[in-house]
Amino acid sequence: GQRYGYREDLVEFLRRKAPYVSDLDEFDRELLIPITKAVNCHRAYLLLPEAGTNNFVVQLAYPEHKEHLSPMIRQGSPVLDWLKRENRYLGEESLDILPEFRSIWAEEKNGLEAMGVELLFPFISRGSLVAVLALGKKNSGNYSLEDIYLVETVTAQVAASLEKEHLQEQLRKREQELTLLNRIATIITSSLNIREVYDAFIAELKNVVDVDWATIALIEGDEISFEGLSTDVGSRWQMGEKIPLKGTGIEWVARR
Repeated sequence: GQRYGYREDLVEFLRRKAPYVSDLDEFDRELLIPITKAVNCHRAYLLLPEAGTNNFVVQLAYPEHKEHLSPMIRQGSPVLDWLKRENRYLGEESLDILPEFRSIWAEEKNGLEAMGVELLFPFISRGSLVAVLALGKKNSGNYSLEDIYLVETVTAQVAASLEKEHLQEQLRKREQELTLLNRIATIITSSLNIREVYDAFIAELKNVVDVDWATIALIEGDEISFEGLSTDVGSRWQMGEKIPLKGTGIEWVARR
């Protein structure tokens, strides 16, 4: 009975709401959660192309993705090529059986296994692969043909709306970045106190990037000097403190 109600929610979303979605979070509420409940699976992920690399990375997950995993399907992966070409679901067992998947990156395969992914569904819009839905194992039993038909029907009908909103989301992020750069440029030219500049820079950065600790550290010979610091969680180091450079992550970054 409950699963039928979620299927009705999906039908309602496709009929009335999908063309008018205003943000990606709405796809989480109106698409990802009802699909997970309707087919009774353990979890679901929505992977979208990352700006700049076009690698497909997890943008939405239900239940919320809290594990320390960075699942990714790289651009050019045989998995993406297969999903685009066949435009149908891909089962996890096929990755071990079909010859064309022998070249899959071990990192990708391990990532999908760590996520417990059993099925992958493509979102195809205007002949392009715009997103991938990854479903984990069912809470009981195996996926039925009815389950698969339901998910394929949903992904086919919502692909164009999802592509539109993803592009708009990227534009909004780009506008935020440009606004941030303009504000930082104003800060730099308005103060001669370098620490004020650093503090203001970090404050502006935290408006765009969700971090609870940030510092600007200068490399001075074989030492690191902490010149700007903002934290919501306390800090092992303090403003103006100096520590040896050797063996730190900052040294690693500088060398590379």
